[in-house]
Amino acid sequence: MAGNESAHDAFTRAHVHLRTFRILYASQLGLAGLHEHAAVAEPIANRDPQASHAAMTDHLERSLERLRPFVQG
Repeated sequence: MAGNESAHDAFTRAHVHLRTFRILYASQLGLAGLHEHAAVAEPIANRDPQASHAAMTDHLERSLERLRPFVQG
């Protein structure tokens, strides 16, 4: 709505991620992701870039492992 192409692209990519998260939320997969998101948010709130980077890297690696079976079939 803002006419920002970058924001639109980011939202479009996030929409797929959020939809998957909602579907899996009730399972252990969703709960693990929720805890990881909290672990990412905390160092961001504390303005700790190194811890933020580490938490986000950990989340992405764990997410890949959790979701791999769904995308590989």
